[in-house]
This record gives sequence, structure tokens and C-alpha cells, in this order.
Amino acid sequence: MGIFQEMFYALQPKRDFMHRSLEMSFYSDVIGILGAFVLLGAFFALQKGMLQDDAPAYHVWNMIGAICIIISLIFSFNLPSMVLEIIWLFIAIWGVWKTHHA
Repeated sequence: MGIFQEMFYALQPKRDFMHRSLEMSFYSDVIGILGAFVLLGAFFALQKGMLQDDAPAYHVWNMIGAICIIISLIFSFNLPSMVLEIIWLFIAIWGVWKTHHA
């Protein structure tokens, strides 16, 4: 085996890792954008009167959106956004709990 072939094989795992990283970044971005649309959709539906703020569906949509954005932030970390989404998630969980125990 020649020196160039050895170098090629030595570099191969790094290229696979980079390819997987780019692929995961793409999927995490898609999940994050989906989460943003879910949050904005829930807020829009609330403003249009299609959802009520005391309805479990509103809080569940907020939970789903926050979870999607948190998943995205795991792969592309941003501390202020992560803090915001974790708090958002806990408020949504509290809202679901409150609607079921009211």
C-alpha cells in the first residue's frame, strides 16, 4: 500500500465524522425550525381565538415546540436560548398540570 493510500485511509474516519456532524446539524436545524413554527402557531391560534389560554391543547403545543427547540439546541448550543426554552417547557408543563387539576 502506498503512502497516499495510507493517508487516505487515515483521514477517512474524520471525513465520516464531519459528514455525520453536518447531517446532524441539518436535522437539528429542521427540528428547531419546526419547534419555532409550533410555538408561533400556538401563539397565533391563541390570538385568533382558535385556542384558549386555559385549554390543555395550548400548553401541549407549547411543550412540543419547546422540546423541539431544546433538541435543536443540544446540537447547536446557545445558553440563553436553552435557559429560555427550559423555562418555557416548565411553564407549559405547569399549564397542563393546572388545567387537569382545576
